[in-house]
Amino acid sequence: MPRYDHLELVRLPERLPRRKTGGGGPPPQRNPGGHSRQLSDELDEAIASQRRRRRPDSVDPSLILRVQMHGALQEDEWAKVGLTVLSSDEDRTLILFADSDELDEFRNKLDSYGQGTQPGRQNPAYAAFIANVDAIAEVAPRDRIGMRAREEGLVEVDDFQAGVEYILDIELWDLGPRALRERKLDDIAAYSEALGAEELDRHIGPNLTMLRLRADGTVARSLLNIEEIAELDFPPEPDLTTSELIERPLADVPDPEDATDDLPLIGIIDSGINDHPLIEDVIAGSIAIPDTLGTADDFCHGTFVGGIATFGDLRAQLGQERLVRYARLCSAKVVDDRGRFPNSRLTPRLMREAVTRLHDEFGCRIFVVALGDRKKLIEGSKVGPWTQTLDELVRELDVVIIVSAGNHQPRGGNRIEEAVTEYPRYLVEPSNRLCEPAGGMNIVTVGSLAHSNGLGPQAQENIGIRPIADLNEPSPFSRAGPGVRGSIKPDFADIGGTLIYDGQAIALRGGEARPEAGVVSLHYRPIDRLFATYSGTSYAAPLVAFKASQILARFPDASANLVRALLASSAIPPEEALRRLEPLGGRAALDLCGHGLVDAERAAFSDDARVMLYAEDELEIDHFAVYQIPIPDAFQTERGRRTVRVSLAYDPPVRHSRLDYNGVSMGFRLIRGCEPDLIFEHFRQRTAEEGPFPRVENRYNCDLSPSSTIREKSSLQTASVTFSRDIQQYGDNYYLVVRCAGGWAGDVGRQSFAVTVELSHEAEVQLYERLRQRVRVRT
Repeated sequence: MPRYDHLELVRLPERLPRRKTGGGGPPPQRNPGGHSRQLSDELDEAIASQRRRRRPDSVDPSLILRVQMHGALQEDEWAKVGLTVLSSDEDRTLILFADSDELDEFRNKLDSYGQGTQPGRQNPAYAAFIANVDAIAEVAPRDRIGMRAREEGLVEVDDFQAGVEYILDIELWDLGPRALRERKLDDIAAYSEALGAEELDRHIGPNLTMLRLRADGTVARSLLNIEEIAELDFPPEPDLTTSELIERPLADVPDPEDATDDLPLIGIIDSGINDHPLIEDVIAGSIAIPDTLGTADDFCHGTFVGGIATFGDLRAQLGQERLVRYARLCSAKVVDDRGRFPNSRLTPRLMREAVTRLHDEFGCRIFVVALGDRKKLIEGSKVGPWTQTLDELVRELDVVIIVSAGNHQPRGGNRIEEAVTEYPRYLVEPSNRLCEPAGGMNIVTVGSLAHSNGLGPQAQENIGIRPIADLNEPSPFSRAGPGVRGSIKPDFADIGGTLIYDGQAIALRGGEARPEAGVVSLHYRPIDRLFATYSGTSYAAPLVAFKASQILARFPDASANLVRALLASSAIPPEEALRRLEPLGGRAALDLCGHGLVDAERAAFSDDARVMLYAEDELEIDHFAVYQIPIPDAFQTERGRRTVRVSLAYDPPVRHSRLDYNGVSMGFRLIRGCEPDLIFEHFRQRTAEEGPFPRVENRYNCDLSPSSTIREKSSLQTASVTFSRDIQQYGDNYYLVVRCAGGWAGDVGRQSFAVTVELSHEAEVQLYERLRQRVRVRT
């Protein structure tokens, strides 16, 4: 099949402020006097409770309040009365900060509202603000205990035992300027050390402030009473799997083909990469954080991940007796020989240092983080500091960071046979949700698919050995989305192996015990064995990194957003997975497979009957742009199924303490049969004097799937529409409207993005040449 360059997507010159929609309903009807007194009493009690907890030898105090809202969150109104929003939740709870207990301006508004409706007014003063406040309370000390500590049974302050030593990660509220956060962190560190704690590490990022301590339980109890502390928890524990090895001597392995220095570079942030004879010449460099870890892979994980990243499907290559490296590697060792993060580094700081150094020292732009904190599951709108840091780095450095969805043993104990009989229902259970950091917005998250049923020759002799999944069905251990705020996660799924049920041992076996159940890659001790087999989402993630590197090899100047958009534009959910998940209904396929299985060839090249157009661009906040899509006659009239697929990728600023985690949002609409002037008039901002906006009839809107309601929760979006009838009446140009809406980060100026449009025809119709004559070739 011919392979062609992608084409340029043409944007019409105007960029106009967008018409805004929405707005909340009226405030609830309340008794102004009674409601004012209730809120005043609750405010007094919250302040008094915090004053009782303050100690003269503790941190310079701040006031932290928990407020339950009824309607809109009213951030601007809270700012006017001297309170800053630190956090917001799906249940419309706000955490607010003030550097004073007085709150005179807020009390004045409470009093004015409490006087009821005054002559000449329709509502009490400040009703739109005060009536929407349901309740005011404090943040109790027990509310600061994090998920990992709670899972260990420490749910109350007194559960931290005197005489027991803990490693504690302390996160401060995002109180504002860096200088203020540094001062608060210094105060907490000094207070902790005065009580006998040892500071191990600290991290101050753009919005994230953390401290790691080794401390006695009595110190933990004291820290839980400090209002500036948002969360006290145990450090993350990486979720890694181990493997046994498969046999094949070096003499029986074909020599790898020569690799060139211009191959794309993939950074492996893991347990290190050893100088395996099949990849030693493509390792650009290695670092360790901290240096005392050394760069050697003593845990047998990073070398395996790196082998997949450079070879792709090594099992297939070995079967063809040909070894080709498609990418170079660089390595940051961040876990020790037991698979644990070092206590001397906070995980967010560790990740920031690893990504930044590999980017700065080696020019790396694609990273694999095949690690996860199995005890920290994604809950609704909330992710953790590790996730936020990776999302920030994507935006700051213009890099692609690919993470694994995480692994979960489906069943155990007396229920272990349910791993077979209950598959795939348990994959969508709440306990199987994505783990940190897989739920992020800007990173690429990868779930796992089975490469086969995993049965080997031993299954012929033992009826008790049973498969669970088959080719291209979700792996039994793969975790499910959605991601933060209901976003589509994982973004993609790829081959990561499977599990089988061994009835004789009454156990589930993966590639570490049954080679046929795992994927093949490199063993970390090549002097013993060249190859190993594993099962896990950790090994699906580097496959997507491998495919992303092939896009970057084709388009070396592409932005990270364009790489992500092209990945999405080429992904298709496997039919086998769709059939297996169909009985579960709902979002099961999206939550386990995301956009599907990436086809690197499709992402990098167009062909005769399938043409990709793309653009890299930026928009001012609350503006929109319109792109013209030429539609050849053959696409309009030739019989057969014809599809338009649109993909959008952008990298918004993020803050994990916020309900609206991403500070900017974007979306798109595909319109046909309209003149551009009508489209601009429909979407642009209008003054009252200009009157209502003109309507675009519904028949002109292409019915893209998934719907905007689903896709616009994500920063990586793809949707398509398929036609089977003659569509000549809609003309030879369609129009793509891309809109950018500001949230809490509305002052960031411009938001970068990439957009792709794929036109495809199931028949061998010559679309490419017809489109090439109308637009410019992009290489």
